[in-house]
Amino acid sequence: MSLPHDIHNEYVRMIQDLKPNLAVTLNTYPGCSFSNHRMLKKLKLFDAQIADKIFGRRWENKPDDMRMQGIFVLEHGKQRNHPHWHGFLSVPEDQLYRYYGLTKSIWARNHWKAWAEINNKSYADNAGYILKEVTLDTTDRIVFTNMLRA
Repeated sequence: MSLPHDIHNEYVRMIQDLKPNLAVTLNTYPGCSFSNHRMLKKLKLFDAQIADKIFGRRWENKPDDMRMQGIFVLEHGKQRNHPHWHGFLSVPEDQLYRYYGLTKSIWARNHWKAWAEINNKSYADNAGYILKEVTLDTTDRIVFTNMLRA
């Protein structure tokens, strides 16, 4: 059962309010059997490694508004055997290309591919795309970046 229209629209509005300027897909591989919990741990590590590269030591003490802000949604693909994260992120403009490069290189440490695109216009308009697999039973697959830092 898909998300009720009003809840779906509220998530879309939250994504639009972020004013994302970077879209990412963090892949695993077809046939991967990682649990949602393990995928979340991978995403937390990814967030920490990005912050470490941008800010260096003591990155945990930096305010959240200096770090990437955004939303990630875990999908499993049509065959339900290909877990991957879709994300819309808002990053500081002066660091945008650095985040773009780091996204690919840091996720590649897992021997997986990452896709990233910089485009300020279309993400807010296409926010519903990353919610396509989310149902009332799977809203736990929606992760805001501040949840990774708790």
